Amino acid sequence: MSGTNYTIARLYPANTAQELPELPPDVKILNINNKEIRFFRDVLQQQMQFFCNKSGWWLYFFRGEAYEQVFYVGFQKLEEMISDIKANKPPAGYSWPVATLVFSKVNDNLPQVCEHTSKLLYGSCTIQHQDLYETRTHYGHVSGRGMQYLAKWSDDQQFLRHVLLHALAHAYLLSMEQLSNQLANMLVAQKSDDDLRALYKTMAEFNAKSFFHQPVKLGNSATCEAWVRINQVLGITESNRELSAQVSQAHDIFAFDAAKQAQINREKRQEQTKMAAEQQAAKDRRLERFLMMISILIALVSVPNLIDFIYRLVN
Repeated sequence: MSGTNYTIARLYPANTAQELPELPPDVKILNINNKEIRFFRDVLQQQMQFFCNKSGWWLYFFRGEAYEQVFYVGFQKLEEMISDIKANKPPAGYSWPVATLVFSKVNDNLPQVCEHTSKLLYGSCTIQHQDLYETRTHYGHVSGRGMQYLAKWSDDQQFLRHVLLHALAHAYLLSMEQLSNQLANMLVAQKSDDDLRALYKTMAEFNAKSFFHQPVKLGNSATCEAWVRINQVLGITESNRELSAQVSQAHDIFAFDAAKQAQINREKRQEQTKMAAEQQAAKDRRLERFLMMISILIALVSVPNLIDFIYRLVN
């Protein structure tokens, strides 16, 4: 692989089971070619924060939300990767990489560079140059492992945009997996109605303000096309459909359980009403008999010598 420069970018997701390590003190706002990153849709851009230093990038997606995702992106030249095996391990507080992107310039040797980048990504010559797509700026291939980006010239600006797109794609997938698991666990644990409603609200907020089938501004046509390829390969839109279907099914289960409980409550109230009516009727009958006896006694007392008269009549 000598004679050609290779850059390897790895996306390390934050370990959600641990507290995130603090940002290094020397970080600054991430720019590409000394320009602010502004190719994402505005409402989505407001939920992102990107930082960098000489070591790498720190990417925050959906900042402040329950489904927030954080990535560290480490960049290495091939020579650095070979000389420092420890550098391939995830940094403290982050998990193993969810994607690896390999950058190289073609230099009129496309088959050879494709072979080398395939070995870096897959460990074998899985991808041949015939498998690559071609754009104005590069040849490429996207898979679940990551991406081969073979530039037609040395400029890596578009490659860096691809790194951000892949990070967003995996942020979407991890958020949806997290929400899906929470919903399933709540149903299994038979959590309270309030807990389920709170999770439904979170899912609705995710779909309403954070998830977009096309998160790139339409004026950035090349970056839009790049997102379409990533979406198709990673199945992001399909995963969102599955999450929406799961929410709908859970809502049906919740509604059925609620209707069943409401029916039980109605039957219980009806039984209680019936019992109360029967008790009141019995009470009314006892009162009626008591009043009748009182009336008879009053009648007897009100007639002078009536008892003596009846006694003499009988005898």
